[in-house]
Amino acid sequence: RPMTTSDESDLVANLIGGERRPASDGATFERRDPADRRRVVSTAPESTEADVTAAVDAARDAAADWAATPAERRAALLEAAADRLVERRDELAAAMVAEMGKPIGAATVESGRTPQNLRLYAAEAIRLTGVTYPSAEPGTVVYSVRDPVGVVAVITPWNFPFNLASRKIGPALAAGNTVVFKPSPMTPRCGELLGAAFVDAGFPAGVVNVVHGDAAGRRLVADGRVAAITFTGSTATGARIH
Repeated sequence: RPMTTSDESDLVANLIGGERRPASDGATFERRDPADRRRVVSTAPESTEADVTAAVDAARDAAADWAATPAERRAALLEAAADRLVERRDELAAAMVAEMGKPIGAATVESGRTPQNLRLYAAEAIRLTGVTYPSAEPGTVVYSVRDPVGVVAVITPWNFPFNLASRKIGPALAAGNTVVFKPSPMTPRCGELLGAAFVDAGFPAGVVNVVHGDAAGRRLVADGRVAAITFTGSTATGARIH
């Protein structure tokens, strides 16, 4: 039987500075249903170096304002993102089944667990306190404060596309960092849906960015403006990142 092709509803985009964008050169890659290779389930941008640079630019531009955002506000936005994920639980589960072949029961468990992760980090946002120390000077207080590091690169594998990503993005945002998220090329639709939850929750443009493609991760970790990298994947890739 002939191969089926994707339609417009299958098209995935990068999320850069609050805007959905194709790759700057128009390149794409396909993800096919692992249960029926004739069926294209998503078509995503094969991000160029310029696309990754733009995503880091957006995260850098948003970093100062996000770091200055009160912890209570960051917590409220994480709660709102969790609410969006709860509302879309069935859609998230269906995306996992289609893109990476997870059985619907396990996919439903993951889509239900992911909002709880964000609620955990929302609570932690208001607990990021410093430390006070005794001082030899009367009337003087010595204290430390915790500052965000800046832009955090988040790179995740295919097998838990929502759960693992939320456990990396959530704490980065709670601590006042901005994020560039690179999902697995096997689950681009899942990555887009997770990014959309943050946008729809009201996160400022540039606080959460998403780039897709095989080379996007390599380009992302090579950008010297990225202050921290959180990665789950193969030992070989982890060694190269290190």
